[in-house]
Amino acid sequence: MKSFEYVHILNIEEQQDYISFFRQKHNDGLAKVRRFIKDNSTKLIEEYNIFEKELVHQYKEDLDSYYAKIDLWHAKKCYCGSDLVFKNDYGFWGCPNYWSKTNKHVTFKHNQSEVFSQNLKHIKVRLSHNWSTEILKRCKLNKQITAKELILFYESQGLEDLRAKYGFKHSLKSISSFILANEHSKREEKEIKDFLNPFFEKSNYQMYIKFKKISGKEEIRILDLVVSDEKNVFLIEIKRHNIYIDSEQLCLYRDLLQYIMTQKNDKRILVPLFIVNEYYRQSINNSSCINFNELKEISSKTAIKEMFIKNAFS
Repeated sequence: MKSFEYVHILNIEEQQDYISFFRQKHNDGLAKVRRFIKDNSTKLIEEYNIFEKELVHQYKEDLDSYYAKIDLWHAKKCYCGSDLVFKNDYGFWGCPNYWSKTNKHVTFKHNQSEVFSQNLKHIKVRLSHNWSTEILKRCKLNKQITAKELILFYESQGLEDLRAKYGFKHSLKSISSFILANEHSKREEKEIKDFLNPFFEKSNYQMYIKFKKISGKEEIRILDLVVSDEKNVFLIEIKRHNIYIDSEQLCLYRDLLQYIMTQKNDKRILVPLFIVNEYYRQSINNSSCINFNELKEISSKTAIKEMFIKNAFS
């Protein structure tokens, strides 16, 4: 506890000031990004065209290589020009001169025609989901411009989203999916809060805490949920899946809240814990947590507290 210079819970007015500050910071940052795009518009458009030409060139090379192998298969020839022979013991066609390293060689399975049919389905334009970031890196603007704003700029100039153009999911839909996932997480947090509120005397959702570590800078963290009664204070961190459990995060939140309780001479027992909405048993993270689907089947405060204490983070 001596590692903090101070720890302070923000009141409503301070929270609003904090939110307003970051909203303004976001708006200022967005305006700056758009100025960078405007100042570098010619370079960004040129790099888009170069990038697409490279993609198409690679795709054509992949197709040429595919059809060249088909020709070799039908002729039962190797790249080196030798006639292929069937290896009965191993069930494949191979080159009798495979040991020679001066030429490239080829082997074919006994059912190679079926293999070719499957391979053709997988020959596509090689385009990663972060193609726009790759362009920004080429232009040395990845620290100044976001991928989303670059894609919006391209579309405003009549240039297609390359992912959508070549048969993949629209890039902005992938970004929107991340935003929707965050919104869904907030709904799940509220559902857990609404479920627990009737069982506890006090509940504090989204507790903003300002603190400064010794020799550190001032920071603000937001605790998901704190519920309490006359004996216990339950610090609850909510995650969509147990794979997202962050032990260091909860350790810090525990220390912050314990510091505040000590300053107030609050003798109640602090119990930190994780609640998740989905539990993956294959996860490498084995930290204790509570599955909300199991929790909401409980209808008594005593049973809920027992589950919290049994699955407390330590």
